[in-house]
Amino acid sequence: MKPYNRRLLLFIALCLSFLLSNAFKPTSNFNQNVSPISKSHFGYLKLIASSNNDASSTEFYFNSNATAGLDVGFDSALYGGIIPEFSLYSHLVDANTVIPFGVQALNDNDVNNVVVSIGLHAIQGQNIEISIFESDLPDTINVYLDDAANNTSTLLNTDEFNFYTDEAISGIGRFYLRFESNALTVEARNFDKIKVSINSDNQLLVVNGELLPETTLSVYDINGKLLKSLSINYRNYFYTFDISTIQSKLLIVEVKNKLRNRIVKKLIKI
Repeated sequence: MKPYNRRLLLFIALCLSFLLSNAFKPTSNFNQNVSPISKSHFGYLKLIASSNNDASSTEFYFNSNATAGLDVGFDSALYGGIIPEFSLYSHLVDANTVIPFGVQALNDNDVNNVVVSIGLHAIQGQNIEISIFESDLPDTINVYLDDAANNTSTLLNTDEFNFYTDEAISGIGRFYLRFESNALTVEARNFDKIKVSINSDNQLLVVNGELLPETTLSVYDINGKLLKSLSINYRNYFYTFDISTIQSKLLIVEVKNKLRNRIVKKLIKI
C-alpha cells in the first residue's frame, strides 16, 4: 500500500471512531473541561487494524471510576451489535457476553496487568497491520498483542504486527491485547510458570502449576468458537481435562484467574 493511502485510511478511521464514540457515549466523557472526568482519567489507547483497502479501530480508557465489567456511559458496543466485514473490536474483560465493543473502559489499576480479548473480522487474502494509533499511557506500561494461533507476542510500544489472512478470520480466541507493568506481582510471575499441554495417548489436556481461586479453563477452535469452559480446583497442582470428544485438531487454550492473569496456548491434538 502507498504510504499516502495508508495515512488517509487511518485518518478516516480516526474520524469515524470519534463520531461513533460520541454517538453512544455522554458528551461529558470527552469533555476535558469536566473536572471529575479529568481527575479520574489515567490513560488512553487506540488500537487500529489496516489492510489494503480498509481500516478499523477500537479504544480503551483507563479510569478510576470504571470497572472491568459493563460501565454504562463509558463502554460503547458496535452499533446494533453488528460486526462489519472488516472490523476490530474487543469483548469486556469481566462480563459473560459476546457483545462486540468499540470502546471499553477499565479501572486504572487494570493497566498494570490485564488481558483483553480482541476480535478481528477480515476476508481471505489481505495483508493486515495492527498497531497503536494513539496513546497517552505511561512509559512504564508495555502493550503486547498476543497471537495464539502462532504463539507470538508483539510489543506494540515499539513494533507493528503484520500478517496475511490465508483464510477468512472472525470472532475472538486468536488475538489478545495484554497491558503489563514493568514490575509484575509475585502472583503474576508464578502464573506465568503454569504449563499447559496435551497428553495424546490418553486424549487429556494437562494443566500443571500453582493456581489461584476462581481459575477457569476455556478451549476454543482456531476460529474463536468456544468448545469447552470449566472452573479448575486451585488446590490441585496437576489438573487433567478429557478432550477426546473434541473434533478440532488445533486448539486455543485459555487459563485465567480472578486477578485477570491469563495464559493462552495453541496446542495440536494428535
